[in-house]
Amino acid sequence: MDSFAMLTPVILTWEYPPNIIGDLSHYVEGLASRLIDAKVPVRVVTCHDHGFQHEKKGELLDIYWASNPVKSQISVLTWCLSFNAEMERIVSDLYYEKPDAGYVLDVQDWHFVPAGVSLKRAHGLPFVFTLQP
Repeated sequence: MDSFAMLTPVILTWEYPPNIIGDLSHYVEGLASRLIDAKVPVRVVTCHDHGFQHEKKGELLDIYWASNPVKSQISVLTWCLSFNAEMERIVSDLYYEKPDAGYVLDVQDWHFVPAGVSLKRAHGLPFVFTLQP
């Protein structure tokens, strides 16, 4: 069996449809679709303003919608740092629920790099950082 077949990407992104701010949302949706077409299970952890929600879309796609635990922010930096803690919590819950799932983190854009680094160190998860042009 191909070693990639045992991996489960966990994509951390601040944009995912219907939360469309720029091209990142469409890129991540396309990436998830291509992985699903290849029969790879995908977990997307993303943002919205309505509390935590888990959405199962078909057999291979799980979307985890999270809101920032701190509601008022003075800058995008404080928004990112407080949101990173919530992203870490969600991915850690996934890891502890199924530690042999072969998770690989794919952090899209710079916003969740602190969460990716912390999760890599805490759980030994492979970590990929993707920047869009």
